Amino acid sequence: MKVFVALAALLAVANGCGQQAIQPRTMGMTRVVNGENAAAHSWPWQVSLQTSSTWHYCGGVLISDQWVLSAAHCYQSDYSTHSVILGEHDRSSGSEDIQVIPIEQEIMHERYSSRTIENDIMLVKLSRPAVLGDHVSVACLPEQGETHHDVGGTC
Repeated sequence: MKVFVALAALLAVANGCGQQAIQPRTMGMTRVVNGENAAAHSWPWQVSLQTSSTWHYCGGVLISDQWVLSAAHCYQSDYSTHSVILGEHDRSSGSEDIQVIPIEQEIMHERYSSRTIENDIMLVKLSRPAVLGDHVSVACLPEQGETHHDVGGTC
């Protein structure tokens, strides 16, 4: 667990995290709720984990140019054939300028329990760094010891 926590803390030092180039335009709320569509690219740290056949099986949050935070229950034993999709808003459009980066490694929390769903957290290493910009950027992570249930917001 110490290695996992240390790695997550090291990744948390990314500068410029949580900055949205495109505002979400939510209906008076600070978050997307009740199935409301977000403005395109207004959550630039959100990613899609997909199989080689482009089946979306889990989401994640970009926390550095080469690391994604996701859930341990998303672990796939054949992850080496899967990719992380960045910069996509509408999966059906086919016209967006997206980044498709293969997964190099998945590190599940060593105390994850599929029975109790405790420690349901995983780090996903990209095979190469993502290109950051208006449509792809990193989220902030809470400071060590901070209790925060809303990792993706502006810090």
